[in-house]
Amino acid sequence: MKKSFYQSHYYLSKNFNQCINMKNFLQLPYTTISNILADQTILNRDETIVLSRILNWITSNHVENNQIIMHLFKTIRWNKLDYEQQREWLTASHELAENSKLTSFIKEQIRSV
Repeated sequence: MKKSFYQSHYYLSKNFNQCINMKNFLQLPYTTISNILADQTILNRDETIVLSRILNWITSNHVENNQIIMHLFKTIRWNKLDYEQQREWLTASHELAENSKLTSFIKEQIRSV
C-alpha cells in the first residue's frame, strides 16, 4: 500500500497541472482535493490552473458551505498569481462574489501580493 501511495504522489507531483485539469478532478471528494492542494511538497503547480479548478469544483458540485470554500481558497498560493489573474478569475465567478467573507479574504490576499 505504501509503495502505491508513494508512486501516486510522485506522479501527481511531477504532473500536477495535468492531473487537476482532468475531468475526474471535479468528481473527487472535498477531503481528497483539500489534501492534494494543501501538499506543500508539490512545487511545480500553476496557481492560475489551481484557482480555475477550485472554482470549477465548487460550481460543479454546487458547494455552498462557506467553510469548505474558504478552506479551499486558503490552499491557493496567492503570491504566485499576479493581480490581473486574480481579478479575471474572481470576476468570472459571480456566485463567490456574493460571499462577503470570501470577498474580504480575497481582497486581503490581493493586497499582500
